[in-house]
Amino acid sequence: MKRMTRSDWKAYVQQWKTTGAELNRIRQKEVCGWKYDWRVVDALLDMGARFKDVRPTSGLVELQRWFMKLAEQQGGLPARSSVKESSASYCAEDRVVKPMRRHDKAGHRKRP
Repeated sequence: MKRMTRSDWKAYVQQWKTTGAELNRIRQKEVCGWKYDWRVVDALLDMGARFKDVRPTSGLVELQRWFMKLAEQQGGLPARSSVKESSASYCAEDRVVKPMRRHDKAGHRKRP
């Protein structure tokens, strides 16, 4: 694959600016064309009432668990019993993790 030049990137960005504006125009046109339907509004309010409780997690871990199970079933991963991992913690308590410094002592942002 060819590396994009600076002018390629500028054209790419300009294309997305134009495309984004057009997609926004289409979306606005569709939203303005919607007819009010009390049944849809009632269904949305009912969903809000049913699921109003704050959940302790987003469900991402459970989703990843389902993906791993599916990958195992499809042969994409070895079965769990064949994976050899030590039971040691990934982040031992004696290990100190220092945050990355993004600024120098004078407060100027470092370049990556």
